Amino acid sequence: MLHKSYCWAFGFNPVVLPATRPNILLMWARRLSHQLMMAGPIALLIAIGVNGRTPPPMIDEVQFGADAHARLLKFVRPVGIVEDICTRSKPPSSAQLKDATEQWIALLDEKKPVTPVDIDVPTQNTVLGEICDAKQSLIFALEQEARKSKDPETASRLLTQSLLVADVNKYSDFGAVQQFAFIQAKTAEELNQLAPFLSERAQRETFEQLSRLDTNHGRLQSIATHLKEMHSLSLSKRGQADVSIALADTYGQFVQAMGEPGPNSAQVLRNITQDRSTPTPLITASTMARLAMRAEGKYKSSLEVLKQSLQFVKNSKSPLRSTVNVPSLARDFKGSTPSRVQLISAPVSVAPSLTGVR
Repeated sequence: MLHKSYCWAFGFNPVVLPATRPNILLMWARRLSHQLMMAGPIALLIAIGVNGRTPPPMIDEVQFGADAHARLLKFVRPVGIVEDICTRSKPPSSAQLKDATEQWIALLDEKKPVTPVDIDVPTQNTVLGEICDAKQSLIFALEQEARKSKDPETASRLLTQSLLVADVNKYSDFGAVQQFAFIQAKTAEELNQLAPFLSERAQRETFEQLSRLDTNHGRLQSIATHLKEMHSLSLSKRGQADVSIALADTYGQFVQAMGEPGPNSAQVLRNITQDRSTPTPLITASTMARLAMRAEGKYKSSLEVLKQSLQFVKNSKSPLRSTVNVPSLARDFKGSTPSRVQLISAPVSVAPSLTGVR
């Protein structure tokens, strides 16, 4: 507003504007926005802390919840022990190997395996892959210790323990079945060659330990059923429930084929794999299922031969005893850390050395 004297000097009357009253609502809104800007970061930090310490809700994954979490926690200590003793530059001692083996064999009582929860995530990238790696490391350490032993009963005990360790959580998926069934088949063949040189007590103990192995034919069918449920859940989440319904018959053939292993089942799986309308997850599952069936069949045949051999030796009352000087079972591997293929395909060198025993 212009000053009165200035207005009079130029000959016009000044305009007097009314005094403006402050906007209370606008001031209150500004104050509130400033307070929120100050309290926002603090509230965010509190929310992050509460969310990090609150148990997650039950998710709708297949067979995943408190029960599966409890089974998974039982593998924490066994896996940790193996990773601790098998990643060092020097091989584990006998005491360390015995402790780790006892921890793993104690898990044989868990008949319900820890299974995958998402069909779209490879098993190698999950905790199941870590369990398989630790178990394979322990099996390799046991077999190396058995090959270095000059006592057939000690070697037989270590090889039997490796059979039991390989059976832990073996039926989690088809990949694990294929991997460890081949290892078990090779171990059973080595035990079969040692059987005639065991005392009657060692033969009886070995036979009793073999009875703890899981030979249930329905395990492979359970894996197939679990894969079917995971795939259906994955399709439902993507809004493709109609695809899941269309695959019902194909999955029915898949599950039925795994319940009756044989040539017909292999042909059914081959037809599913060659069908162009079959989705990729089912093609992968069918391929792995065929390999698992083949490995499982070889393992069960070797195990049956071993049991008959132990029974025959026991009934024949062989004069051979553990005092026979059996040469070392050690084999030459190239490299300090042999691969799984080398472990499975390593030639058996004990047979020629045993022929010269008196």
